[in-house]
Amino acid sequence: MNRLLIYCLVGVLGVGFVACRKETPAPKPTPQEVPSEKNGGYRGFYLLNQGAWKTNKSSLDYYDFAQGKYLRDVYTQANPEMVKGLGDTGNDIQEYGGKLYIVLNGSNKIEVLDARSTKHVGEVALPNARFICFWNGKGYATSYVAPDAGDNGEVVEIDTASYKILRRVNVGRRPEGLAAVDGKLYIVKSGADGVYEKTLTVVDIATLQVVGNIEVALNLQTIRQDSHGQLWVTSLGNYTDAAPSLYCLSKTGTEYTIAKNTGIACHGFDIRNDSLFYYSSIYNPSGQAENSYGIIDVKKREKLASSFLAGSSVQTPYCLRAEPGSGNIYIADALDYKSSGTLYCYSVSGTKKWQVKTGDLPACIA
Repeated sequence: MNRLLIYCLVGVLGVGFVACRKETPAPKPTPQEVPSEKNGGYRGFYLLNQGAWKTNKSSLDYYDFAQGKYLRDVYTQANPEMVKGLGDTGNDIQEYGGKLYIVLNGSNKIEVLDARSTKHVGEVALPNARFICFWNGKGYATSYVAPDAGDNGEVVEIDTASYKILRRVNVGRRPEGLAAVDGKLYIVKSGADGVYEKTLTVVDIATLQVVGNIEVALNLQTIRQDSHGQLWVTSLGNYTDAAPSLYCLSKTGTEYTIAKNTGIACHGFDIRNDSLFYYSSIYNPSGQAENSYGIIDVKKREKLASSFLAGSSVQTPYCLRAEPGSGNIYIADALDYKSSGTLYCYSVSGTKKWQVKTGDLPACIA
């Protein structure tokens, strides 16, 4: 990312002459005015902009509900001493214990910030880091790389006080999203080099050992639990004869099994109460993306009759979040994958309320 930095230049001239010059501080970006919201207990949200691979253009934006202001690149403003900025290819962001954990795949680390000030408080070195979740005071993150394990990846356990890796376990090729449920981790995997994985790996947290695998479908990406204890999993297929689909897994006794293959292509989703809001983006034979949006009743495991969003101006949906309080739905648009994106705010009925400019490839909201 092209960063505006505050730094001190020290030059040695002749026999030890030292000169120091202070640059003018970077100007604060002008806040974008948006409607304020009364959202039960929430102050606002952070949006992580992924930035294109190897461009070092990940950035962090903030929407203040009460003030009705959208602030871009708050990390750089809060941490001018971090000369490389936030990092490369932000893949996930989660809030836990008053801290933000930002997974930076291209920078091979997890950046830890104070959630109120966005000041840097620590980091975890983790090659090809992907996603993170939490259980009983510990963090659990997936990585494509496991030491001395060929092309297998791993899950690591992170101490949220010291930011040190405590334990690790190999879980197979290309682990992606994960969920912590009842003392176990459920990890989905995508696979590598055109050979796609189709199993969900189960790890017992107490021992951090693999205790099983559940066969679902090819190229798994995202997993989340609903309020009924069900797991919802996205399969991206193989981009030829195996179509993407959204699966629901429920418990039979103590084990999860597939309860339903919805047959619905899903590339991103969020769950609020008994509603699962999703989007899909399928390319037609002419190379044009066809976007669709819908709602699934998670209790009935059925799609509702009408789409919650029709005729929208979103070009490349890249993230969807359902706000817990007011009912708003936020959809981030990556546009051409090269330049600043757009964040749209919709009512639950699909009416556009406002839009703002974001950083490059807006990807995750916390």
